[in-house]
Amino acid sequence: MKSRDVPFQAIPEIEPESGRTALELVVEFAVNSVGPYRLLHRSYNGKLVGPTIRVKPGETLELRLTNALPRETQSAPNVATEPHGFNVTNIHTHGLHVSPTGESDNVFLDIRPGEYFDFRFEIPKDHPAGTFWYHPHKHGSVALQMASGMSGALIVEGGLDGAPELAGVQEKVMVFQQLNLPDDVDTNGVIEITPGSIYKPGNNIFRVTIINGEVTPTLTMRPGEVQRWRLIHAGLEETINLGFDPVKFHEIALDGIATGTMTARSHVELQPGYRADVLVKAPVSPGEYYLTSEVNNVSRAIKGRAVPKIILARIAVQGEPNDMALPEPGSFAKYVPASLPPITDSEIVGPPRELRLRRFGMQSDIECQPFDPGRADHVVELSTVEEWNVSSLFDAHPFHIHVNPFQVLVNDPDTGAENWVWRDTIFVGDGERVRLRTRYEHFDGDTVLHCHNLDHEDRGMMQVVRIRNPKNATMLQTVTRGFMRLPVSVPDWTVTMATGEAVKPDNFLGGKWLLVLHKGFWCIHCSRQINLLAADFAEFKERDVRILAVCPDLISIDMDKEWRERFASGFVLASDKSLTVFRAQQCFDKEALHGIYFIDAEGKIRWQSVADEPFTDIDCLTQVLDSN
Repeated sequence: MKSRDVPFQAIPEIEPESGRTALELVVEFAVNSVGPYRLLHRSYNGKLVGPTIRVKPGETLELRLTNALPRETQSAPNVATEPHGFNVTNIHTHGLHVSPTGESDNVFLDIRPGEYFDFRFEIPKDHPAGTFWYHPHKHGSVALQMASGMSGALIVEGGLDGAPELAGVQEKVMVFQQLNLPDDVDTNGVIEITPGSIYKPGNNIFRVTIINGEVTPTLTMRPGEVQRWRLIHAGLEETINLGFDPVKFHEIALDGIATGTMTARSHVELQPGYRADVLVKAPVSPGEYYLTSEVNNVSRAIKGRAVPKIILARIAVQGEPNDMALPEPGSFAKYVPASLPPITDSEIVGPPRELRLRRFGMQSDIECQPFDPGRADHVVELSTVEEWNVSSLFDAHPFHIHVNPFQVLVNDPDTGAENWVWRDTIFVGDGERVRLRTRYEHFDGDTVLHCHNLDHEDRGMMQVVRIRNPKNATMLQTVTRGFMRLPVSVPDWTVTMATGEAVKPDNFLGGKWLLVLHKGFWCIHCSRQINLLAADFAEFKERDVRILAVCPDLISIDMDKEWRERFASGFVLASDKSLTVFRAQQCFDKEALHGIYFIDAEGKIRWQSVADEPFTDIDCLTQVLDSN
């Protein structure tokens, strides 16, 4: 592929301000140049790479994600293992230790065309400083949106940034993306990245690797100059093995976490999802050098085959010499995050969990179970430590867990020595088994683990991890179908009582209440649920909680009269014949589902369950009320 001679482009940045970073990302189709090609693709803010976001520990990142893509025309598949929802999106802050629920790193959200969502990521005060990133995580469409260029750097400032050893060292953020283009593209037309170019087996795809949106950019360095490079593999499914002959890379952080030393490497292996911070000292001799990638060791390649050498960037060493000294490796020991002390054997609870990643043809799963968003595959306790053994069958996979980083036992690529290192993504080779340990700290709720070869994830190689806080019942038996988690506002809707009186959420402002969506009294399961709630109504009345039960059927005048006499206005029955409320509450999937929602005095949903079966655990409900 021929490329233009273009300079390295720094990505526009969003700077923190007054302890709060507010920005908007618009997901929209855009046309951008990629080398000699014109590319039509899904984007953040119309660019091939999203803006670099910078925050500090203790700050709140406020982000509005607006979906300006066209309305979805594809019908939903019968199973969750078929790619789908190509114009539905959300966002994941890869590597951040933040809440996985509500308005934070909630990958179960569906933000549809024409909708927006206001995220709030509260960064803990002791959060490790380092290189992180963000990208979409709507199951079924992640690979397509990522392969279109939807990703960006997310830098948590501090730590190494203030090191005297790095004073005067210029920093470059490099986001590596891999775009899928047909081999027989026409340079005179506009090429669209389509689902077929990502998911269809046997496609003859040309993959081009770009850095910060450019093909083979030219970086400049002065002879002998030392620079810090933040390397982010935001690509789809190919290993990058960076080389810069005759220069060595000096590794100081992995996946955003300072290693506490400086390790010289002839190559830096980047698997999808990986990050590495390296110091690079330019040759003292002026000239043109090259940043390359070449994978000769097929056991370290995701595709299981050698990847020919390609030039990713030109390095122009020119200008006045600036012969800078590299720091001493031991000088970085004080920058190891205090919040991530080594995990000891004595901390481990229970025997190791075994996890096998499998792929057969187009089918992907974990432990023979394809992804099901309504199933909690692993329930772990908050404030505990576990060890897991992760292995792969018939393929290689970059394995990623959200929210909590893990310590993993790895073989040093140069010395072969075994070391425990902190990461959030790790390569698991074909037939390989890796040991990792995780502390579940600060945040409970449902999150996920998955293969970061995102075609595999979209086809089912993902599982739900439920982090359970024994002191908090709000996650017990809570099942969701892409519904936004606590706390969010109740949508605006209207239902009708038997008398014709309209009921809206505003009628309940200033008090706590339960919204119960059921199929009708003809359903034996729904009838049982309503009768259980009625039998234990004293429990709810004692807690000043009212109940609104809504079904598609009309409520008779006689039943309404009986209910008023029995419960006054504390337990109200209403009708939603058009299923408007069911759809607004996302309690609908080809037909009405069963939903129950606890809503506080400010009109915020604090707990909810949406499932095929009605929720009937009254003890759990009262625990929910008491914990809120």
